[in-house]
Amino acid sequence: MAQVYLPMGYPIQSGNEFANVIYQGNVVRLYTLAKDPRSDAQLQNRRFLSDVVKVRSNLGVWGKGACRSALGTKWGTVLYQIIKADIESWWSDALTEWATFTDAHQDEWRAASPYQATFNDVGEIYFGLTRVIYHALLFYSGITWFAEEWAETDSAGAAAWWVKDNSSAMVKGQYNDDNALISYVGSWTNQSDGGSLGGQYRKAGPGGIAYLEFFYYGRIFQFGFFLGPTFGAVAIALDGGNASNYTEYYATEIRQYASPVDGGRRGLHHVRVTLFSGLVNVDFIKVL
Repeated sequence: MAQVYLPMGYPIQSGNEFANVIYQGNVVRLYTLAKDPRSDAQLQNRRFLSDVVKVRSNLGVWGKGACRSALGTKWGTVLYQIIKADIESWWSDALTEWATFTDAHQDEWRAASPYQATFNDVGEIYFGLTRVIYHALLFYSGITWFAEEWAETDSAGAAAWWVKDNSSAMVKGQYNDDNALISYVGSWTNQSDGGSLGGQYRKAGPGGIAYLEFFYYGRIFQFGFFLGPTFGAVAIALDGGNASNYTEYYATEIRQYASPVDGGRRGLHHVRVTLFSGLVNVDFIKVL
């Protein structure tokens, strides 16, 4: 049993036994505190939770934004439950791999951890978290958000991603179709057009595989394109969710047409715009 002396003006500790005594010339309350009833296993679980939370809390704005988009607003709790349930063996596989690392490389992972004062091996906790986060992002959103399946010699790469900022995302403003933050896949070609933003737009199709991707920080963005009688439709998906179709067809030509897309909340988002039918184009992206 532990004994604690507290001044008389201190709030009574509900449920704890106490007696008024003289201590160093003052009347105080002497509390007798019951021994922590938790078992060793329960104490270890509490310490493990503390370690995971403290290391995870030092994740940078990019990582937190990615986790929130992929796992929801309670992403920290979801992440811990994934670890405790050992979903897809992500956590146990990481620990098995960790045990094969050389002492020198384990020390590198320990040194790279953003938080050091843990009950358990800080390198093991940190490496395991990087693996679980990578797999959870890919599994639940279909996107890695620039995370990788870092291995024994990759502690520096993991540390760089862990503190990553939002510089890879579009923020409030307008971005032409040739902006470096937009990634194109497939048969996209430039089309000169005096009425389009920057004097050109980018087109793809009909047929084949063609899509573009970008990240933005905000809530609503505008997808800017060229409306006309020769164009078809694109499918726009946010954060790996179901895609919605947006038509680019119109009986007459309208340049720099902007269609708003709502991300549902202000934060970090991933966007994929895919050729759905016919000939499609993109002129600009504007984050509001």
